[in-house]
Amino acid sequence: MRRRTWVAAPGALILLAACLLVYHAASRNDAVTVEERERRLQEAMPDGSWTIVHETEVEGYLLSGARGGRGQSALAVFEPIGGGRYQLREAVSHGAGVITNNVRIQDTWYDVIWFGGAVTEYAEVSYVVGRESQGPYRYDTSEMEVICRPAPANEYSISAAYYDGEGTQYQ
Repeated sequence: MRRRTWVAAPGALILLAACLLVYHAASRNDAVTVEERERRLQEAMPDGSWTIVHETEVEGYLLSGARGGRGQSALAVFEPIGGGRYQLREAVSHGAGVITNNVRIQDTWYDVIWFGGAVTEYAEVSYVVGRESQGPYRYDTSEMEVICRPAPANEYSISAAYYDGEGTQYQ
């Protein structure tokens, strides 16, 4: 009888550990895959059926450009929480058109820019700091990349325009 108890105890512990792992995996609110991040975006902004088109990594954070079912665009910031997992930190949508947002990652403010309305070849980003113009800074957007650049100052204005192969401008 003692022998049977000795064999059953480790088996029960293994079964208990497996149940805890399954429960933990089912109840996690992290976003490991693109599909999970799309689900988090849908929960945060239920007015669109969101599909992540492109993601850019900055200091471990994922900056996601997404398209909605009604032609709207969104930018989402996913913060790393360890183990390849992310949580949605913020998301913005301004309908159709170019989206710009400021996000603080670590100790740096970044300008995040994305346009998902049409296939474009490049974007130009310009700043006015004080009375001085800076730029335009040109970016290849043929893969619909999310543009991210450090903010040039504490106070400034920004403009971003996208261009397709025929020179059509989108703002």
